[in-house]
Amino acid sequence: MEVTVPNYFLHVGVGVTSLLLVTIFVPGYVRILWIFLGNKSYRSLECYQIMIQIGIAQTMTGPSWFFTGLAHITQHDYGRLAEWSYKLTGAMVRAEALLSVLLAVNRLRIICNWKLTHVVKEKSQFKIMYAACSVVWIWSFIPLGVFVSGAADFLVNPKEFLPRYDYSKPYSKLLQDFGSNQLIATSLITLVLYLVTVTYLVYSQCKVGISSEFKKEKAILAHALARFVFEFSAAVLYNLGKYFLPVSDYVSIFVFFTYPFNNLVLPPLLYLTLYKIIREEFFGRNKETAATLFTVSHNNPASRF
Repeated sequence: MEVTVPNYFLHVGVGVTSLLLVTIFVPGYVRILWIFLGNKSYRSLECYQIMIQIGIAQTMTGPSWFFTGLAHITQHDYGRLAEWSYKLTGAMVRAEALLSVLLAVNRLRIICNWKLTHVVKEKSQFKIMYAACSVVWIWSFIPLGVFVSGAADFLVNPKEFLPRYDYSKPYSKLLQDFGSNQLIATSLITLVLYLVTVTYLVYSQCKVGISSEFKKEKAILAHALARFVFEFSAAVLYNLGKYFLPVSDYVSIFVFFTYPFNNLVLPPLLYLTLYKIIREEFFGRNKETAATLFTVSHNNPASRF
C-alpha cells in the first residue's frame, strides 16, 4: 500500500511524537524508579518492590514506541526492531496489569490490617510475594515464546498506524483474544480491590472522625481511579475498538497513543502531582529518607506499606 504525501505527514507526526514521548518521559520515570531503588526505606517495603517492578515493566515498553516512531518516519522497520520490541511490549503490558493486582492486594491487606503473621511469618510473606511476582513474569513472557516459535505473529507495518496480529498463523487469534480478556479482567479486579480499600478507609475515618490526615488517603483513590480509567480504556480501545470505532487514520492514531500515554506519561505525572515527597526528592529538594508515600500516620496500620 502506497503512502500519499498528506498521509506521510501524518506518519511523520506520529513518529516524531513517539520519539518525543520516549525521550522526555522515560528518563523522568527512570529517575523516580532510581529514587525507590536507591533508598532503603523504600525498597525494603513490599509495596515499593512491586511498584518498582511495575515501573520497570512500563519503562521497558519505551523501545517499542521509539523504534515504531523511527519506522513511521523512515517508512521501514530496520532489522524488525519495531516488530520485536512491540512483542516485548505485549509481555510488559500483561506483566504490569498482573503486578497491579498484586499491589492492590497488598494495599488492601495493609490498610485493612489483615494479620497474616498469625499464619505465616513476615519473612514468609515476602517469599510469597516474590513467588507471585515470579509467576507473573514467567506467565507474561509465554506469549513472547509463542512468537519466537512461529506459532503466532505480530506485525508492525510502518504504512499502517496500528500494528496487528498475523491471522495466518494458527495461534495468533487465540493469543489476541486471551490477552485482551486478561487485560480487561485484571483492570476490573484491580478496581474492585481499590474500591474495597477506599470504602474501608472512609468507614474507619467515619468511626473516629475526619482528620487532617484523611487528605493523604484520598491520593490512593485518585491514583487508583486514574490508573484504572486509562488502563481499562487502553485495553478496550486497542483490543476491541475495531468492533465499534469508526475507520479513520485519526482514530487509529488516537488508539495507537493510548498505551504509550498510559505506560510512559501518566505514571510519572501521577507520582509528581499526587505525592509531595516524591516530587521533592525528584527535584532534589528533600534529602530525608522516610518512605511516606501512601501514608496516613505513623501509628495507623495503613501507613506501614
